[in-house]
Amino acid sequence: MRGGRVILAESVYREVAPAVPLTATSIVIHGIRPIDLRGAPAIAEARSELHTALGGRYVLAWAAEVEADFLATVFSRRAANWLRRIVDVLRLAVLADRIDGSVRLSGDYALAAAAERYGVPIERPHHALDDALIGWGSSDPGEHPGRQGT
Repeated sequence: MRGGRVILAESVYREVAPAVPLTATSIVIHGIRPIDLRGAPAIAEARSELHTALGGRYVLAWAAEVEADFLATVFSRRAANWLRRIVDVLRLAVLADRIDGSVRLSGDYALAAAAERYGVPIERPHHALDDALIGWGSSDPGEHPGRQGT
């Protein structure tokens, strides 16, 4: 992000081999199969690249706690340290609704529901980079080219 805008050309997305075998549930949710990770580095091998990519930057995420826990595990730091560097788009969506006086049910804050509400297209659900961008479009729909109005 620079000046409140997401610079897509500077985003980093890399798949890494998990330390444990994929479960049937995770395959269905994320659409990543064991064959898709063949040749992917272990997180220990990708740690340096990730550290460089994160240097001096904020992380854009939907539900920051998930990303903070992951980063805390990778870098042996407390999740609270990472939460200070994550723009939690879910929290922005909740705040925007409060400001507008909207009343939502908790299920309305599922990423897909929020994206649909704001007319933000979903190409690859549960894909980390797409989820962050979808979330950003949901919280700032005026900046998203797919905005259809509400």
